[in-house]
Amino acid sequence: MRNLTFFLFFSITILLVIFLCIKIFPFLNKPQVTINHHNFYVEIAKTEAQKEKGLGDRKSLEENHGMYFPFETSGNYAFWMKDMEFPIDIIYISNERIVNIFTDTKPALDPSTTVVRPTQNVDAVLEINAGETERNNIKVGDKVNLNF
Repeated sequence: MRNLTFFLFFSITILLVIFLCIKIFPFLNKPQVTINHHNFYVEIAKTEAQKEKGLGDRKSLEENHGMYFPFETSGNYAFWMKDMEFPIDIIYISNERIVNIFTDTKPALDPSTTVVRPTQNVDAVLEINAGETERNNIKVGDKVNLNF
């Protein structure tokens, strides 16, 4: 009986610790994109509606966070600053390598005036806070590791 009580107490304690870690440290279970040993915790825009909205209508983005846009087929995907309220760096990715970086892309009153397009077909895009590519020495040709 004593062993059963200890086992139940131990099991409940472990479950409680796991639950608290997930609630207190939600980034622990967030998908990550790693470039140059630097992790970005990302939301993944999976649906067309999520891709169209992107980071629009947000006031800001936490440091070392971003939005990852995977595409099923490689293509020349244009991005614009529709409903954006803060500048971002837009990183175009093909076969897990960076092919283009647009830094400090600023919101505009007319979103059609701020449109970026890669120089080649890509299969993903990463949006992060403006300046983070420079601070982390991210450049064209760097390997992109997906951890999700």
